[in-house]
Amino acid sequence: MVLSLAEKMGLSQVIQKSCTEFEQEKICSISMIQNPKNFMLWPTDTILGTEARAIQDLNINFKQSKEKENTIQKVLSWCKNLPRISRRQDSIRLIVDELYTNAIYNAPPSLRKSGQPRTVSKKSVLNAELFLSASNERLLIGTRDRYGTLCLDSLLAKISTSFRDGLSAAINQGPGGAGIGCRLMFDQCLAFYIGVRPRYETIVAFTLPIGRSAQPNEIDFKNIHFCIQKD
Repeated sequence: MVLSLAEKMGLSQVIQKSCTEFEQEKICSISMIQNPKNFMLWPTDTILGTEARAIQDLNINFKQSKEKENTIQKVLSWCKNLPRISRRQDSIRLIVDELYTNAIYNAPPSLRKSGQPRTVSKKSVLNAELFLSASNERLLIGTRDRYGTLCLDSLLAKISTSFRDGLSAAINQGPGGAGIGCRLMFDQCLAFYIGVRPRYETIVAFTLPIGRSAQPNEIDFKNIHFCIQKD
């Protein structure tokens, strides 16, 4: 399993040679390795590269949990302009929901301790950004938070545990969430992207296929791309 491989061998980039977007995924990996700052500045361009955009990108800023359902509806409305995307509606809703929740509840340092009440005041959370972009082949969904608290090693361990021992085993694994939401999003995607600038910002993003059914090997064997920008 690709995440276990990354965890055990310390790999930050894994690309399946059989994937449809192999060349662009390779370019993305090289860019994230050589210049992670570029990914943190321009994740959409790094991931989709020169692939022609199907529609104008969507960016939504948010900071309150009560805005989530309205944000999801904006995304679903935007997605209606994409060809044959209706089959992905449940996956899109799940990913947006989980990314939003993680940015609100798991990114702020003051809310990462176990047992904290899951209520968030308007003043307690910095603005986060949800961004979407679409080529004719792929839909990109991601968030940027302004904390940079995500620990890659911990997240990989939690997701790997959920595959090895089941989802229930991942519950209550300490601060930062159980990783179950990321596992559920990972199940839906073609590729998984994370960039962290410690103490400043975190980007988490996923791609989904557009206008075609994903091949079984694309869902079973994902591409992963991780980078850390060190100042």
